[in-house]
Formats: sequence, C-alpha cells, structure tokens
Amino acid sequence: VEGVVALDNNQVILHFNRAAGLILGVSPDFAIGKSLIHVIRDKEVLETVADTLDKKKMVERDIDIGGKDHK
Repeated sequence: VEGVVALDNNQVILHFNRAAGLILGVSPDFAIGKSLIHVIRDKEVLETVADTLDKKKMVERDIDIGGKDHK
C-alpha cells in the first residue's frame, strides 16, 4: 500500500490516505485542510515536494522515516 498525499497550489493538503498517515505518523483527519509544512516536519519529504513542484513532474526517492525505508 502506498501513501498518497494530494496538495493544491498553495501546498494545502486535499487528500491524505490512511497509508500516508501510518508512514508519516499523522492522522488523515488532522492533516486534510492544513498546510503541508504544518503537518509534515520531515526535511526530506518537504524537499521532495519542493523538487516535484519545481520540476513539474514526479520525483521518486527513498526516504528513511522513523527507522523505516519508504519509497
């Protein structure tokens, strides 16, 4: 199962599935409607989002969150 987070142009979370919540340790109910930077504090995750928005295409990388590798 993959974690899926959908953002609008202002990086406000529109969708945050259960798998994303389990991977990132955040409740989907808490996350939806909030700015990504207020919900996710992981530097690598935020850099990946910034790279994706910059390049306007999918960026894939492995990120170690809480001692687990997630792709």
